[in-house]
This record gives sequence, structure tokens and C-alpha cells, in this order.
Amino acid sequence: MSTTSEIVAYKCEKCNDLEYIPTIIDGQEVMVECSCKAKNNHERALKYSGIYEKFRSKTFSNFEENPANEGVKKTCIEYVKTKAYQEGASIMILGRVGSGKTHLGMAIANNLIHDGVFVKYLDYRQFITLIKQMITDKEGYQELIESVKRADILFMDDLFKGEPTEADKKVLFEIINARYLMDKPVIITSELLPSDMIKIDEGIVSRLMEMSQKYTLISTDKNKRLEHWRKKK
Repeated sequence: MSTTSEIVAYKCEKCNDLEYIPTIIDGQEVMVECSCKAKNNHERALKYSGIYEKFRSKTFSNFEENPANEGVKKTCIEYVKTKAYQEGASIMILGRVGSGKTHLGMAIANNLIHDGVFVKYLDYRQFITLIKQMITDKEGYQELIESVKRADILFMDDLFKGEPTEADKKVLFEIINARYLMDKPVIITSELLPSDMIKIDEGIVSRLMEMSQKYTLISTDKNKRLEHWRKKK
């Protein structure tokens, strides 16, 4: 009785999806990275990030630059180019609503993800709501908290948006303190200035300020969304 062997279709015919190719160098067989590995790392990092489709196109080149924000943009680019995150440095981008904070944070995240760095994105309000919904699911709750604590880089957008409760601050302190102790960087955006944030929770904010002492940026730009709307009228 004859059998037909199943034909396996590989995405990469060079390495048969192993991402490494056995190669003889100086008489020794070594495993060399296949060219597909960088692309696969990017795809994995993008899937892991949780970044919305509309934000994946945010880059430094399509950011609306003006004299009020050019210094902030320049420092964000420096943060990426110097790979300051590899030394555990965090970055905070602060300023009024609509001033481009999320765009710059996304530009940083998208650059890192392109290089295969695993960035976890969280909208602060949505995360706090999700945590409250999961409070009765102890296993799921702890799994989520641990994933946020241990992400290579955590991007928390719109920190302290709304009125944080004591329970909200307790969860946030647990996450920030864990990352502070492990030297794991965060990207933070907020409408509040440090003097306002410190009034909400000194323990959380003092840690964030220490973590981002070289990269605490304040944009003085106006609300771009309102400016666009006014121009259309």
C-alpha cells in the first residue's frame, strides 16, 4: 500500500521557517540568522504590542512640527537613536490635550517595534476599566498584571486621565514600582505636568521622574485637533 507524503509549505524556503540556516564557517557548522528573522521579529512585536491599526502609521516624519514642539520631537528621536531604553531609561511626554504627545509616543514605539523590540501599549483609562472587570478572576487578573510588569517596554498613554481612585493608584503603584526595581523602561504620556501628577500620588510619580530624569519632556504646543477644525470652518 503506497502512501503519499504531505507537502509542507514554508513561508521561508531558505530556512524552512527555522529562522536560522546551518552554515560552515572555518570548518565548523554554525547556525546563522536567516534574513526572514528580522521580519518575523517585527511581526511578532507588532502583534504583541496591542497598538491600534490607526496608530501604526504614526512616525516622526509625519509629525506636525513647529517651534513649540521641535525640541520635544528632537529628544524623542535621540531617545530612539541612542537606544537609551537599553540602559533602562524611560521617557515622559507631557502637555495639553491634542498637542501630539500620543503621536510622538507612537513614533517611538513604532520605531522600536520595527527593530523587533517588544513594546506593550496600554491606554490608561481602558486598562483601569479592564482591571476592574477582572477583579473577580484572580488568575486572569494576576496574569495581566504580571505581563504589564514584565513587558520589555511599557507604553502607558494618557496617564491619570480622569479621577484615579485609591484602588487605581494601588494597581498602578504595583506596576510602576516593579518596573522601577527591575530597570524596565516606560513611555508615558499625560496632560498633567509633574507638579500636578505629584499631588495625585507621590510614590508613583517620584519613581517615574527618576526613571525618566533625562527624558521628561513638556510640549507647549496648542491643540492640533482644534486648530485643524478651525481652519476648516
